Amino acid sequence: MKRTLLSIAAFVLLLSACKKDDAAPAEEWILTKFTNIDVERQDTVTTSLKYNTSSVLSELTESGADGDQPYSFTSYPVFEGSKLTKIMESDLEVTTPTIRNSFEYTGNNVTRINTYGFDQAQEWTIEEYYEVLYNAQNKISELRRKSIAAPDYAAIYKVTWENENVKSVTTFNVAGTDTSQGSTNNFTYDDQPNIVKALFKDNYMWLSSPTSFEYLSANNLAKHETLYSGEVYTRDTFEFKFNEKNQLTEQKVRSEQLMDQPSVSNSIVTFTYTKK
Repeated sequence: MKRTLLSIAAFVLLLSACKKDDAAPAEEWILTKFTNIDVERQDTVTTSLKYNTSSVLSELTESGADGDQPYSFTSYPVFEGSKLTKIMESDLEVTTPTIRNSFEYTGNNVTRINTYGFDQAQEWTIEEYYEVLYNAQNKISELRRKSIAAPDYAAIYKVTWENENVKSVTTFNVAGTDTSQGSTNNFTYDDQPNIVKALFKDNYMWLSSPTSFEYLSANNLAKHETLYSGEVYTRDTFEFKFNEKNQLTEQKVRSEQLMDQPSVSNSIVTFTYTKK
């Protein structure tokens, strides 16, 4: 299944109130759809969003085609009080929502993220999980990804912060007693507030995709580079357009493969809002 949602949804925006003058009532707009077009291939992926009466996301549906095969899936965040406790999901084949992720907390901190799948007995159960560690400033310092079926193997993500933004993440692969360094991801940001946090409650986007650490940052991602042995292999750069209401209307992404058959691809995301 083609899942472009989590890579583009980092740039969705919920408009803050806009007033024509001090006496005018506030207008609230919500993002109801965004569409991603692969410029070179002309592939289109559409994502629609629904909210509850408190303007909190209740459904997120992505639809498109993987080759000639159409697909669609819907995610349903589940909250207990103010905490996101699980994400349910349905698709064209499994129309009854099933659990995809669940989250465990110590106080207000997420300490474990569970991902579900089929085991060898074809039972739907926890397939892998992430342990979340925090530093003295209560920021995430390390993520440990572990498989239930292969407990001797793990991936460790070590996180470096610069002020309130995740500056870099280095991956280490563990096999028994052996540890080897993998990739390093470096992030550059603009000076504007992170537009993801205006829409998604309780770090929904990061919890949906735990290795996308840029979702935790205070500002918007402007550049993302992936390095191996100090060499840049891939680079993504982002451009944003806003309208007179300060709504994000368009995002352009330029993706460069710099090593191993270099190539460039581009995508454009457009955003549709509805007045509440």
